[in-house]
Amino acid sequence: MSKPYQYSAALELIKEQQDESADKIERFRVACKKYMNGSTFGLVYENVNLIISTISSFQRIYMTYLVKGHQEDEMEIRVAALMGLIFISFFAVDWLLNLFLADSKSNYMFR
Repeated sequence: MSKPYQYSAALELIKEQQDESADKIERFRVACKKYMNGSTFGLVYENVNLIISTISSFQRIYMTYLVKGHQEDEMEIRVAALMGLIFISFFAVDWLLNLFLADSKSNYMFR
């Protein structure tokens, strides 16, 4: 039969390594957040996000005027669908980045 504290030193070492790893991720998250909030890149990123959001809205409105089955609209529908995929990809990456940078993940997801 083993002693109750026989592996406690090993468990403490594992816990310290996990805490150290979590601290590195947290330091990286805070550094990224500061960089995005205080750099020219962060400002440009937010403005590009605003422009892409506006273009995406206009593109969606324009797609309501296109008629499937009309020969004239087929190419425009394909281009609009491709643009929609690009916009979706951009917004998904942006959402994941903001989730990573959020102080409280649950508050960000359920706001």
